[in-house]
Amino acid sequence: MQADLQSASEWFQSNGIGLYVDKCLSIWVGSNSEDLPLQLGNRNLQLSSSMKLLGITIDNALNFHGHVSELVCKVSIQLQVLKRHKCLIPTGAKKCLYEALILSHLNYCSIIWNHCTAKRMLIKWRKINERCLRFVFNDFHSTYDELLDYINQPCLQDRRMHDMLALTLYLSST
Repeated sequence: MQADLQSASEWFQSNGIGLYVDKCLSIWVGSNSEDLPLQLGNRNLQLSSSMKLLGITIDNALNFHGHVSELVCKVSIQLQVLKRHKCLIPTGAKKCLYEALILSHLNYCSIIWNHCTAKRMLIKWRKINERCLRFVFNDFHSTYDELLDYINQPCLQDRRMHDMLALTLYLSST
């Protein structure tokens, strides 16, 4: 592990890329997380139980609970901001805002973390999407499936499966 880290460090240096050791973290994935110190240069890397990589919070159990919780919180805040101005926003604009501000977060890299989360986390994810759709259409009586029909979208879980299938077909054809 240390040799691979040293090779990566040398590659960064030879390609003129600065590496800030103070911002580097190490994470051990799995239940048997040994505390083996990794060094970069002459400094030990900080061992972390989770880290953020390209907007995805990865934890050492790979269950993505922290990521889904952050996602639900972020979307909930955006929904509250939109609700403050609900009287000023027509339904068509709400739909556009939903797709741009909400759906983009719910779909971002979900192919990576969707199948690693517990059922209760996926329920939280579905509930926040349902709340957003109820706001968009100002409809508090229809079922979730009916709301999805209004926006002509499959449920988030079906969309993930479609994305997984598309990726599998693409990778198998190359």
